Amino acid sequence: GLGRVYSVLEDYKQALSVMEQMIEMQVTQDDPIGYAIALLNIGSIHVALENYETALEYYDKCLPRHRAVNDRESEAVLLETIGTTHIRMGDFDKALPYLIDSLNIAQEIKNPEHICFAHVSIARVYLKKNDPSPAIQHLSDALPLTEEGHLKRLTFDCHELLSEAYHM
Repeated sequence: GLGRVYSVLEDYKQALSVMEQMIEMQVTQDDPIGYAIALLNIGSIHVALENYETALEYYDKCLPRHRAVNDRESEAVLLETIGTTHIRMGDFDKALPYLIDSLNIAQEIKNPEHICFAHVSIARVYLKKNDPSPAIQHLSDALPLTEEGHLKRLTFDCHELLSEAYHM
């Protein structure tokens, strides 16, 4: 919607204004999924503004809504998003449980792309913690899936991170 357009244009003030109006509309229309999406989008805007704590507050409000309607795919994406937000904050120990939960859900619902994203994100955490062995394992698990799914960016990331891990 319009809020995403403003976000892409990096007009975050306008994007937040539109998203906050969307939240009000979703509450009025009793649309829990629309409400959750608006919360997620506002959180993403705050990540772009490097307001990570605020972003996490919005993500925390969003997570129970996805769980309430048993939207496992959105839950996996959101958990990965929360984990990567903690990575941006440099809080690797907090990131890891969210990323592992995301991986478990992605495997449960058999979504190869989300499995790859989670493996790569987990590997990044281990590399940041100077622990290359589990990073190599996660990247080795992700690489065949990225190649099968023609996920070129993730395939590139796997090779780049494997190179980094082997040079530690």
